[in-house]
Amino acid sequence: MPGLSARCSSASYRSVPLPQTPPNIPGLNPLINAALMGHADVVRRLLDAGANSNSYVYRDETPLIASAQQGRLDIVNILIEAGADVSLTVKTGRRDPGGPYRSPLSEAERNGHDAVVRRLRELGAAHRPPGR
Repeated sequence: MPGLSARCSSASYRSVPLPQTPPNIPGLNPLINAALMGHADVVRRLLDAGANSNSYVYRDETPLIASAQQGRLDIVNILIEAGADVSLTVKTGRRDPGGPYRSPLSEAERNGHDAVVRRLRELGAAHRPPGR
């Protein structure tokens, strides 16, 4: 590429600004991050490559919770088609206005995403403590 030097000094690395990570990106789970950021094409690719639709970051997030809280019905449907549990809940591990645990249904309701709430309820989703 024009303008790039074959050599890079440590000073040049420090002077290059890195893209900012959007707030509230949980852990290091690519599927959750793609769902949270609304990247349906990436969600599909990750699932096609074997990503677990029910993966989670301990005490925080699942792909379906992430897409439900963002109101992304397209991603919610992709995850459901891949076998995501519509009632999978996780403990929050922090003081959360929605309670001590989160589910796709609770996050869609809390954020006013009526189409997602309807879809989840059609499939029998429930907001219940983890493990029940």
